[in-house]
Amino acid sequence: MRRECCVILMTSIAFILGVVPLLTATGAGSASQQSLGTVVFGGMIASTLLAIPFVPVFYLMMQRVSGRLSKRAGLRKTELSEASSTRV
Repeated sequence: MRRECCVILMTSIAFILGVVPLLTATGAGSASQQSLGTVVFGGMIASTLLAIPFVPVFYLMMQRVSGRLSKRAGLRKTELSEASSTRV
């Protein structure tokens, strides 16, 4: 679970730092660049804070579902092999 958090943080921080030049823009068109940078910067911070708790939980849920499905598939295989051996 720790690995997923690190991946989320590294990706998000890299993107957030890539938007910093838009926040500090000067010159022609700087107002639109700053407003765009502010929205993207804030949105990425908000989405990162939301993703940190939810992504690992979702990952664990999918792992459990996958385990249950593989167990069911294993049971079906043994049932099929038993059924075919009794018909012979």
